[in-house]
Amino acid sequence: MRYVGLIRNVMVGRHGLTAEVLVRAFMEAGGEDVRSVLSTGNIVYSAEDGESVADEATRHLRLAASLKEPTFVRSLDHLQILIGEAPFIGAPTDDVYEQCVSFAAGGLVGLGPLPIVSRRKDLCIFKVAGREAFSVTRMIAGRCGTAGPLLEERTGQRVTTRNWRTILRLIDR
Repeated sequence: MRYVGLIRNVMVGRHGLTAEVLVRAFMEAGGEDVRSVLSTGNIVYSAEDGESVADEATRHLRLAASLKEPTFVRSLDHLQILIGEAPFIGAPTDDVYEQCVSFAAGGLVGLGPLPIVSRRKDLCIFKVAGREAFSVTRMIAGRCGTAGPLLEERTGQRVTTRNWRTILRLIDR
């Protein structure tokens, strides 16, 4: 089965985290046909148990590059289902800068009623489905919102956020 490991807070090239280091960690952890996609810590790989491979790769990265961030795993099949559900139909459309999806390890509970709009009005979380939250951002005074801090504060768990186009590109590749 094919999986994607979404590593939180990784920009390839920073702190010695090259695509080669990331790919090697997943290969040494038992992943097969491992590829780094784009430059934001997206690793696509094959495995019987995608979670175990990602856990082991995360341990490798902790030792090799002092990376202390979690990896969130989704099967490519799951991502294709999300795409098929067209989660951005009905989303806010006024002045949207980005459409985003945030991934958590557990269910995203305790958020309160939706939509959730940030104080600056630069973020709107409009949909939560299991372990994913869907949002749109707006550019306000040269800065756009991000769902991660708000989701983490309200749920008590870490998340990683990707532009929806990144997810579409992962599936296309």
